[in-house]
Amino acid sequence: MSPTPFRSRAVLATLIATAILTTTTSIATAAPPDPAPEPGQDAVLWSGPLPDHGIPGPEHPTRVFTDGTPLDISDDTTFTYSTLNSDNVEIPATALLMRTHRPWTGPGERPLAVIAPVTQGMDDVCAFSNVVRTGVTFDPVHPELSATAPDYFRAHLLLDRGIDVVVTDYPGLGSPGLHPYMDNVATGRAAADAGIAALTLLNRPGAPVVATGHSQGGAATGWMAENAHEYTPELNLRAVAVSSPPYNFRQLTADADGSLTMGLMLMATDTQMRHSPTIRADMERILTDEGRQMIEDMRRTCTPGVFLPTAFRKASSLTTTGESLIDVIDRMPEVRAEFHRQELGTRAPTVPVLLTYHMSDLVVNGHDSKTLGESWRAHGGDVSVIEAPDSPIARALMTGHPDPAVTHVPPIVDWLARHLEN
Repeated sequence: MSPTPFRSRAVLATLIATAILTTTTSIATAAPPDPAPEPGQDAVLWSGPLPDHGIPGPEHPTRVFTDGTPLDISDDTTFTYSTLNSDNVEIPATALLMRTHRPWTGPGERPLAVIAPVTQGMDDVCAFSNVVRTGVTFDPVHPELSATAPDYFRAHLLLDRGIDVVVTDYPGLGSPGLHPYMDNVATGRAAADAGIAALTLLNRPGAPVVATGHSQGGAATGWMAENAHEYTPELNLRAVAVSSPPYNFRQLTADADGSLTMGLMLMATDTQMRHSPTIRADMERILTDEGRQMIEDMRRTCTPGVFLPTAFRKASSLTTTGESLIDVIDRMPEVRAEFHRQELGTRAPTVPVLLTYHMSDLVVNGHDSKTLGESWRAHGGDVSVIEAPDSPIARALMTGHPDPAVTHVPPIVDWLARHLEN
């Protein structure tokens, strides 16, 4: 493959073995990696004008793939690319490209899988491309910045099938600005544009593409399934696997209030406030000083640390009026309009979709996920479903949401591979 311009990030360190749930004895077939960058040659965002969305930055002068996975099955690099936020403003984002060493035995060009990761948090250090270097980042001084990279398991199984992988960090994670958490339009666009940029770097612009993600990543890839044919028509998207996607924001807000996931609701509220001056003014008037400070604190927190500071707090204790956020939302038409804009299921996906979820999910309501699949089918979509049944044990242990991020991954990869091999 001829060199393609872009600037590398630092070498990926060894990832923790516990992130890998399978082993392989296949022989690596790719060419040796390019030389590793010298210490201190981390990538920086370009300072020039942004190119069209999905195109890598023009000031990336070198290509350096650096071997970094425990079983030596891929070369990896972080790159910067341009995308559009949900207001159609061009912004930079970063992504991790993983070039597999395994042979592709299917027809045609080697495919690419786009992974939209689970909720990583709001701080730059939470970005997947940063955390995946070690698999787990633990900061004893600032434990709220400790983070994990669970989507490496998903990436590893795809790489082992001979499929290259790109994982978006999403805007605001490793790039300027704040992360638009739970903005399905912005994160879906970032995932689609990461695919376009990665194929440009690989010099395979027409190669077949699949996409997959869980939770926040499931919503982003669900948006891709519905909209990529219009947003990035040049993307040869073949199939999308969507796992436990949050899209019914009113229900999500009601379920999070007073629960372990209260911090996630505050992060989403922050996104709403930054999106609209009207919403910001109303919420700043309604929130107590403590409520405003909690939202500010969430901006410097990764996912594990999101939960403890706000766990089981009622939103009514954070408003000056004693109202819950549902009460506030119900009298704010601009918030309701934004919720509607972020919904999935109002149109048919244009590619086959595999929807997976757990009926015991206490974070993303399993009945909502089931309704999404029914809505997609009613609009004419080709939708397959993996549904884990309701379980008192899963509810008691609160494993209904994380379970599909692990147990459903092998069948997801099998399903995606079949759609690439046909």
